[in-house]
Amino acid sequence: MQMLRWLKLCRSLFIGIAGIICWKICSLLVTNKHQKLNLSKVSGLTSNRILHIQLDSVGDVMMATPIFRAVKNRFVNSNEVLPQEVQPQEVQPRIDILLRPGNKLLLMNNPNINTILTLDNNILKTINTILGLRKTSYNIVIDYSSSFYSGWISFITGSKCRLGVMHNSKIGLFSIRDFGFFYTHKIKDMGMHLIDMWANEVKMLNCDGQDSRMEIYPSPKEFDKIEHLFNTINGSNEEVQPQKVIVIHPNAKWSPKRWPIDKFAKLTSELIALGYKVILVGTSRDELSLRAIASDHQTRCKRSDVIIKRSDVIIKVVTDLSLLELAALIKRADLFIGNDSGPAQISISVGTPSIVLFGPVLPARSGPKDNKHIVLFKNIGCSPCPLYYTKDKCIRGDNECLKLIEVDEVLEAVSKLIKKCS
Repeated sequence: MQMLRWLKLCRSLFIGIAGIICWKICSLLVTNKHQKLNLSKVSGLTSNRILHIQLDSVGDVMMATPIFRAVKNRFVNSNEVLPQEVQPQEVQPRIDILLRPGNKLLLMNNPNINTILTLDNNILKTINTILGLRKTSYNIVIDYSSSFYSGWISFITGSKCRLGVMHNSKIGLFSIRDFGFFYTHKIKDMGMHLIDMWANEVKMLNCDGQDSRMEIYPSPKEFDKIEHLFNTINGSNEEVQPQKVIVIHPNAKWSPKRWPIDKFAKLTSELIALGYKVILVGTSRDELSLRAIASDHQTRCKRSDVIIKRSDVIIKVVTDLSLLELAALIKRADLFIGNDSGPAQISISVGTPSIVLFGPVLPARSGPKDNKHIVLFKNIGCSPCPLYYTKDKCIRGDNECLKLIEVDEVLEAVSKLIKKCS
């Protein structure tokens, strides 16, 4: 019995080692192409069907929007005469995108995307979607996630032109850069800002991605709902000068990215003392932490649509907004304060002055690219965090990079931005 177990263990080890060797051989056999892609030399390549693959979080999808615009301008709005063999077969090229289901609203009404496809939680529907990608016969596939999953989907499409990025991260014995064999053309991740990195990726298609403005398009319906919310907050007395409204998002998908809740509570109290109105935003999962912040001012808050009043100040807890409604809310506000997360990228995209608290991730990687916003960041020895999205615990155990940011620093940043925008 013991011998049988040893044989099974040896067989598993042999299969594992053989798999790693095959993986490495495949990655070495594929040459790294970093030069500009010459469309006219790719047999049968046209530009009439393009697929973007972005399977990452809200913030990453937002940071990819400048690249979607660059690709649209290159293949649809450009006056350039393409070689005869790459002339579009249709009047207007079709540009689609594959997203995770929760991010679909981010690209609703976006003029640079024709069709939004999503990967369903149902495995059969997901397989059907992936097979549908192959049937569509995309001429160009651009992968922004460059993970094993997204790379595999890119490969499955059968496109003769598949663009990706080789990252330097490792998963156990595997290097993510080895996923490069999924792509026909790829670039190396040099640690630059994500927008710049993806701009370099599509530069192989002769796309100009220098315009880094992010985009999101709430409809009049979303703005009407938010205007009603603000009318409720400001009251009916039009003679009174409305107070400035600050939106605070105190959470993040990855827990080491979160500034301590007690500091957010203190910050909220200080802002109210200075005469600002505060709207705390998040999802239903964030409601407990949002109410913990709000409880310093009033204990009567049983529902997300209840306004908490204390003399002439108002705090509002909102957990039921869609992503487009959140964008409309932040655009209507005077200032945004939050962790390095999706709502921060949405705030930057709608042009609201923002204060973003960075910790384990470098601002040079995903921070705002203009001086309209302020980044607070303590560059300690372990930055950027080597455990990024692999563990929900700080490598030091105390999340020091964010704890070092003081409430007074945030208040000073608020004062600077309010004066600058007055």
